[in-house]
Amino acid sequence: MVAGHARDEAVIVPTCSVQQRFFNDLDAIKPGHPCLGLNPMFSPSLPAQGRVVASCLPDPESTSHWLEQSVQEAGMRVKRLSPERHDQLMSVCQTLPHAAIIAFGLALSDSGRLVDLDSVMEMAPPPMRAMLALLSRILSNPAEIYWDIQSENPHGERQRTALSDSLRQLSSMVEAKDGGAFSQELQRTADRLGMHLASSARDCQAMFSNLA
Repeated sequence: MVAGHARDEAVIVPTCSVQQRFFNDLDAIKPGHPCLGLNPMFSPSLPAQGRVVASCLPDPESTSHWLEQSVQEAGMRVKRLSPERHDQLMSVCQTLPHAAIIAFGLALSDSGRLVDLDSVMEMAPPPMRAMLALLSRILSNPAEIYWDIQSENPHGERQRTALSDSLRQLSSMVEAKDGGAFSQELQRTADRLGMHLASSARDCQAMFSNLA
């Protein structure tokens, strides 16, 4: 690791989607060496103003770092986390949705034997177009980015298992023609979203309006 040759006063800044492993490796090579993990929660192609940057330090209660202050002065918001907590959150914020989108893409590719994609695109309602947009964004970037998000996060397997379990649960309810259980599960999910339900619904409305 290059960090083994860094000067003692040099701050190492990993921008990985998975932080804990980097901090562990660095501590094994140079214990106590200054390190601040930064993970922008947005693509470099998007405007940075007002967006969140995850900041990782072993002690999340420590005083503000000068790099964090620089990020804030540039108009971004800093969310301080421990490396372990960062990876836990990223398994939900990145590994889970990416897994769902990639799985959708694999299923869509297989469905090509039944219907042609041109007809799908002609008839696709906003939810389908939104999923196609998300899939296409992933497919337009290097596969290595998404492979690392899936394979390197130690909490990722739990999210993929939860996703596959949920699909099996949905299939079971449909096969049993149990509309009551279906409604109950949707309500349970809505209750879990709580105050974020209305704001997320507005986000969807705005997105769908742009797809019209």
